[in-house]
Amino acid sequence: MVGQPRAIDAVQFGIGIRREGYHLFAMGPTGVGKYTIVRRFLDKRAAAEEVPSDWCYVHNFQQAHKPHAGG
Repeated sequence: MVGQPRAIDAVQFGIGIRREGYHLFAMGPTGVGKYTIVRRFLDKRAAAEEVPSDWCYVHNFQQAHKPHAGG
């Protein structure tokens, strides 16, 4: 992403949002490395974060659309 400071700032801003419901959307021509650069930023950020706890969802036979969750 050399020469793309605005795109780099946008990716850093996007991965810095600490709320649910936000997504990062990268657009541009095919083959310019969007996936690679975003993945690098995410990998670097994930390495600095705590490992999240595991979750297990169990089928709720009374309300199938609301599984039981436990961590």
